Amino acid sequence: MSAPRLIDGKFVLRRRLGAGSGGEVWEAENVVVGKRVALKLLHAALAKDGDTQARFTAEARAGALISHPNVIDIYDLGVDDDGTTYFVMELLAGESLATMLESRGAIPIPYAIELMLQILAALAAAHERGIIHRDLKPQNVIISHPRPDRPHVKVLDFGIAAGLFGADFAAETRPLGTPLYTAPEQAVGREVDARADVYAAGAVLYEMLVGHPPFGGSDTFTVLANVMTMPLVPPHERNRQIPVQLSEVICRAMSREPETRTASAKALATELVNAGSSGAHTLPPDMAPSLDPIPLVSPGSRRKGPTNT
Repeated sequence: MSAPRLIDGKFVLRRRLGAGSGGEVWEAENVVVGKRVALKLLHAALAKDGDTQARFTAEARAGALISHPNVIDIYDLGVDDDGTTYFVMELLAGESLATMLESRGAIPIPYAIELMLQILAALAAAHERGIIHRDLKPQNVIISHPRPDRPHVKVLDFGIAAGLFGADFAAETRPLGTPLYTAPEQAVGREVDARADVYAAGAVLYEMLVGHPPFGGSDTFTVLANVMTMPLVPPHERNRQIPVQLSEVICRAMSREPETRTASAKALATELVNAGSSGAHTLPPDMAPSLDPIPLVSPGSRRKGPTNT
């Protein structure tokens, strides 16, 4: 067996957690202090691409600047002697919301609202610092259960976040995001604000409660065409267990025009608390999640190991 790879003289790569077009995420050990962390490594072929480097730096800076319990914590950003660009983040134990939806389908309303309140707390903290995520989706939400009756959410991957480098950067490096959850104004390349994240949050909540995204299509072009032109089917028409008031909240968050959309993450959180039928949710001033027990998706839910994918 080959010796474990050492990054920057102190991080030993132990296990690959995931990979994408831009890089890899590894479970690693800081051999200096003995701490387990997650390392995100930028692919060497992309290291000299200015836009990619800027987005990689934006992701690291966003997590560090937001500094919120529902946002993944970023510890450091660096370059190894061999040119490998990396950043260090907390090692998460849990499963992604995408994995949860794939394995279980629609999830109970109280549980879904609790998850979304924590997602919105993360977005509100980012928006207060002028940072817009622009790629919120189930894959970027990790859920753990520090207590059996209490889920805890971490939002990650601010790699195409706006607001960190000014207007020129935002205009020159404006990736689409993920079409299933992309606000219409973002899809056509218009300037976006925090309401684009509100739209994405509404789309994610729609999928949590219905079991599939609000719009579909066989390819990216078809999905975008449907997002731009097809009327939104209210979620209570897809799942009769969803109260009409809650369905209306989701539809308002997903309004095609930003001017008629729910104005902010905090406003959406308030509407969700008011529409929740269980009475289990409260909204403290700091947007922290509620303290009342929220049931697991199913009593036999299988726990996952460390993951930052």
